Amino acid sequence: MELCQKVFGKTAISQNFVSPSGEEYSYLLWTNSNGLTSIIFPLTNKMEIVALKQYRHGANRVIWEVPGGCSKKGSGAQNTASRELLEETGFKAARIKLLCTKPLWFEPANLIGQYYLYLATGCKKICEPKLDKTEYIEVVLVPWEKWLKMTKDGTVLDSKTIVATHMAEDYVKNLSYLERFLF
Repeated sequence: MELCQKVFGKTAISQNFVSPSGEEYSYLLWTNSNGLTSIIFPLTNKMEIVALKQYRHGANRVIWEVPGGCSKKGSGAQNTASRELLEETGFKAARIKLLCTKPLWFEPANLIGQYYLYLATGCKKICEPKLDKTEYIEVVLVPWEKWLKMTKDGTVLDSKTIVATHMAEDYVKNLSYLERFLF
């Protein structure tokens, strides 16, 4: 493995592989050098998604997505989820639930990186976002039904956000009126 470049917590590496047929070759990969990542699907008591309109370098445009980020040393996945939600949106969750017990792959063809997926309910704004110097984010509250349509009509193009939405869908649809306000 040869280190190529490290930028904003991601490292480009060139690594040698042997294919299932026995052929040897070199392949360029990205790795998340900051550790584990948490993606958060945040929902208010009014059944609104706390969504982000965020500039993304790979797309070279603003993309609709949900909050997420990498852990800091010694921080677990759930603590990372809570911290990233607060930093990127200024919202705090009353309850955070792990949606998938195994981490999911971002892009296993080119990225050595997985993420844990959380549902954050009872989200309330408690402060202004505290963005990193490379983050350009607008926080937007979107009603649940409208958000579902946006993930299906091509408005939301971020795959991890679409996965988060549909992993949370059954749980969100089954939230009782009382449960929305009591947790």
